[in-house]
Amino acid sequence: MPVIHNRTTLPPLPGETEPSTAAAGDSWEQAWTNRSGWGGWGERTPTPPLPPGVLLESPLNHLRADLMESRLTWDGHPERTTVLDHEETTRWAEIQLYACSEQARSNHSEFPSFTGPQILQRLSDLEHTINQSQQERNRLRDVEAQAMAQLNDAQDATRDAAAKLDDLKAARKRLNDLLTIARERFPPPPTA
Repeated sequence: MPVIHNRTTLPPLPGETEPSTAAAGDSWEQAWTNRSGWGGWGERTPTPPLPPGVLLESPLNHLRADLMESRLTWDGHPERTTVLDHEETTRWAEIQLYACSEQARSNHSEFPSFTGPQILQRLSDLEHTINQSQQERNRLRDVEAQAMAQLNDAQDATRDAAAKLDDLKAARKRLNDLLTIARERFPPPPTA
């Protein structure tokens, strides 16, 4: 835990008028407790901790220890390998990021070969592609919504037609039943 080496003024908490001070040699935890302690806050709750994994997701974590030996510069150098420059951006970024990792060093992989302008250009091109892809996805969602609406309409029409057909068949059965009754109980006159 970091140690405060001299008397440090901590910013006031909401509702405090005077800033708190920490004594020399206090750890941050001691300084925080000395400030008023968790119990001194009454009903207030402490600032919640960061969500798990927030600090672990930084691209600066797990960089290979020998990265500075790569001779990378923002603009590149004359001996920079260009073997990956033809790769599609998603694959290129994956390879380059892996090449920056400690795992790549452990596996004796090559150094990354990117330049700053190259990253900016690929990022700009990718943003354009993402925008186009989002527009295409939105267009296809509209087509899908129209197709779903048509499908729903067709399903409704099919249900209506099936119900009407059922009604018509029921009416036919009733008519046939009435005809049977009429022929049996009220036969038609004989034909000459």
